Amino acid sequence: MVGIIDNDKLNEQQMKIRNEIGKHHWDLFVTLNFHRHYSIEEGHKLIRDWDSRVSRKLNGRRYTKPQNQWKRMKFIGCLSYGEGRRKSTRLDTVKTTPYLTSNRLEDKRPLHSHLLVDRPHRVEIDLFQEVCEESLGRVLNKSHFEVYRDGMCHIELNDKGYFDLQDVFQITDYIFQPRHIEVDDTGTFDTSNIVISSNYSLK
Repeated sequence: MVGIIDNDKLNEQQMKIRNEIGKHHWDLFVTLNFHRHYSIEEGHKLIRDWDSRVSRKLNGRRYTKPQNQWKRMKFIGCLSYGEGRRKSTRLDTVKTTPYLTSNRLEDKRPLHSHLLVDRPHRVEIDLFQEVCEESLGRVLNKSHFEVYRDGMCHIELNDKGYFDLQDVFQITDYIFQPRHIEVDDTGTFDTSNIVISSNYSLK
């Protein structure tokens, strides 16, 4: 059940998330569109599978070793139910006006994910995008062409080619709002909808 927003608690939670994310380096805004309905639990499994495939492709079978975690991408974001592809892909057109949407199973909306990503060290953006698309295609049993054609893995940079702190806060505010993450019975975000990579560490 969708909870009722407690504005004070939610604002405090959003500020804590904002401050935490602002301590890290980020350089990409990634949207994964699954184009069908999955539960949030299934979505977490899909993201883990996608992350593992990307890491293995870029770093080999030893990607899970502690000494190799710095070579993997790091990400944080959300799983949410949407209404299809976004009309605009420009970061400077992102709107932050929240509206309530439902993540209830009975609505059967397609699942998507918004992620702030720190891509692996020394991996060029073109290679990273290719591997991300191919890996998502394998997770969803689709070909690389189908993933590219359908825009299921969309990676965004801005005109500067990097994210400064203001950019990071803008994207964080876009991701972490009731439009994308339901509130629970405490009036704050349902944390089960939040996605964090296994190599992410709090600062």
